[in-house]
Formats: sequence, C-alpha cells, structure tokens
Amino acid sequence: MTTANRGYITVATRHRRYLEMAVDMALSLREHNPDPISIVVDKQMQRILDRHYAGIFDQVILLPTRYELGRARKYYVARATPYAYTFFLDADAFILGSMTPLWLSARGCSVGLVGEMVQGETDQAHHDFLISDLMHEFELDGYLKNNSSLFYFEKKAGMQFLDDCFELYRDQIYTPTRRAQGWIGDELALAIVGGRAGVNLCHIPAPFYWANELAERTPTDLHRPMITFLDIASQEVIDWLVANARRRRREAGVRDITPIHWWIESQLNGSWSHWLPRGSQRYKMALRIMNYFSG
Repeated sequence: MTTANRGYITVATRHRRYLEMAVDMALSLREHNPDPISIVVDKQMQRILDRHYAGIFDQVILLPTRYELGRARKYYVARATPYAYTFFLDADAFILGSMTPLWLSARGCSVGLVGEMVQGETDQAHHDFLISDLMHEFELDGYLKNNSSLFYFEKKAGMQFLDDCFELYRDQIYTPTRRAQGWIGDELALAIVGGRAGVNLCHIPAPFYWANELAERTPTDLHRPMITFLDIASQEVIDWLVANARRRRREAGVRDITPIHWWIESQLNGSWSHWLPRGSQRYKMALRIMNYFSG
C-alpha cells in the first residue's frame, strides 16, 4: 500500500443534513490528513454540492438507483471508490487527528471491519434481532457484530464482499416480514457475510468512542482520531465540535450553517428523540427549518 493510491469515501443521499454533515466531516479530515476523500451522492445532493460546495470533495460519484433500497447505499462504495485502498467514513462524524494508525492496522488486510465475532449461543441482539436466531437462519458458525461507521477494503476484495452484502440485503434481509419485526440496518448484511466460512476479514481497532464512553468526555479528554455518536455526547463536547466546524467552514470560504444540521441530528437520535420522533409533525417541521436556512 502506498499513499499515492489510497483515500476515503463517504455517502450522503436523500436528506440535506447528511450532505452538510459530510462537508463538516471532510473539512475535519483534511485538517489532519493529506489523503483525498470522495463522496457518493444522489442527483439532489449533487446539485447542492455543485452550487455550494465545489472542491470540498476530490471526486463526486452518483449513486445508481438500485442502491436506494432501504439502507443499502454503503454497499456501493467499493465499486464507486477511485482508490486502490479505501476507508469508508460515515458522514455524521468528525475527524480529530491523524488516521495513520488506522492505515497501519489495515496492512495486509483485504477487508477490515470494526467489531467482534460472536460464536455459539448468545442472548445478544443486533438491530432488534437476536444474533442466535440470525446464526441459525443463515447457518453461520460466527456472526460479525460490527459498527459500519468505518470500514476498510481493497478495491477488488471490497467489491466482492459488498456485492455479496447487497445481494443478501436485497433478497433476504430487506423483506416485508423482517421489516415488520425491527429496524433493518446495513450492518446486518455485513455481519452475516462477514461470519460466513471462507470470508477473510481483519479486525480494525475502533478509532472512535463508544456511546457509554463519550458521554463522560470533555474536549481536552478526546484522544482517539474519530468521533461519532454525537447524540449522547456532553453539551460541552458538542459545542466544541460545532465551534471548530464553523471555523473550518469560514476558512474554506463556504457557508456557515453548521449548528442547524448537527442540532437536528442530535435531536433525532439522542435523548430528546421522544420530543422529536421520526415521522412526527415536529420531525417534519425540524427538517423544513433546516432546509429553509440551508437554502
């Protein structure tokens, strides 16, 4: 692996706040890391990028419509990436430091995920589904319980792995019956394909704070290179992150609307979600407010 043919990729589709968060994430990445970053978008987000954020991303790739199924968008990133070696990064994250340790951890890997292999009988659940039930249904010896905020892949191996994930998600996971049973996240297919015999994966150390860790942190106590789960971060940390995001936007010469989309994201996913449940009138009004101010 050389630095000349590696980079990052993210996805932002459907909702404007994802694109705005992706802009903040990319600017934070560039502050600490020299490698390029590309983005996968739909036509609506592409128009906004062209109008307001030209040059923030090194390449902009249009998402094929077949990947607009449920939460299948991440399964396209290996086909989309222009790099031989790629880290996928979720849009709703901030990069706080050098990612070099992650690249070092990926040496010799074809595909690498953050998570743990669960084997045998267990009472653990993953996205509203019992892992033991999924292992029995899909005849697995192991289930790769993962967090898809970040993962690594080489181009060819990544295409095979994520193509398998997409086919499984489309044909066996995102079904009416299963959708009625619980929330269908993209991590389910990653876990099942990753747990199948013959799939060679490596473990990427978690570069971010888990939810129960982040709640107790202050800005001077953040030493890992990536932060997500803003929904339960302390107000001090959120204020610090937003202030730095606004500074980076000003330095990049782009519009400073950072507080709006991060506030909405934290309310939708955090402890205030009872006040702003998805699909409610308040939820819809919050999105209208953001779209009004972000133009």
